[in-house]
Amino acid sequence: FKVDKGDGKEKDSTFVNTVIRSTGSLVYKGKTVKKEYLDIVETNLSKELLIKYYDPFNGDTYGFTKEVIDYLKENSDKPVITTKNVLEIYLWELLHYPNIIIKERLDASTLFWTVFMPDGSFNHKYADGIYFPENLDGEIVGVKLNDNNYYSNQNIVVKGLRLINKIVEKVKIFDSIVWRSGLSLILITILSYIVIINKNTINLLSLLPMLGNMGTWILLMSHQSFRYVWYINIILFLFILISFTKEEQHEKIY
Repeated sequence: FKVDKGDGKEKDSTFVNTVIRSTGSLVYKGKTVKKEYLDIVETNLSKELLIKYYDPFNGDTYGFTKEVIDYLKENSDKPVITTKNVLEIYLWELLHYPNIIIKERLDASTLFWTVFMPDGSFNHKYADGIYFPENLDGEIVGVKLNDNNYYSNQNIVVKGLRLINKIVEKVKIFDSIVWRSGLSLILITILSYIVIINKNTINLLSLLPMLGNMGTWILLMSHQSFRYVWYINIILFLFILISFTKEEQHEKIY
């Protein structure tokens, strides 16, 4: 597919993307960002592009659009955005515009905590082929798209998956149970309260991996993809087993 090997620079990292999105949310809403900080961010994306391609639920518009790719190529000789830059800019923005910055993180991670899909959002539930964003030309990576705007093999598994999803999507509560994690988090919270009341707080340790993973994605997530939250629904099922079984049976569950 003629994909070039990355150079591993901090400029291209997800960590840097978080501060680009936070700055984008501010300039999109007409807020003033310190000039020296905006100059640093503009080594990666111009103010005009920050405004044009800002999407509260989708950070891919800042990386997978032709204009953005061309801008990055033209400015490839500019200094990279360092971790120090990211922390300094993000903390300044958080202190001066806490409501906007917190809202940006809530929007970007909406798939985690909402039960139903907000207006304007989406959920990339699964992939049965190679997809390209609407505003990105597939020719960039040397792949010709078919009439359905994706490249994939049509077989019984693909057709069956699409059919099941269409059925599930017709009933919103089913869609929430299967493809979102907000309801699972509510149930896990209720179960945690029951565990504490029953003085089995040691069982809460089983949630630490989930909480650690969630903390990372809430800080860095910028795309609504089920692959980021699938494990929460599985953990709910296991946590139910742990919460309502006797301690001597836990070894079998683990």
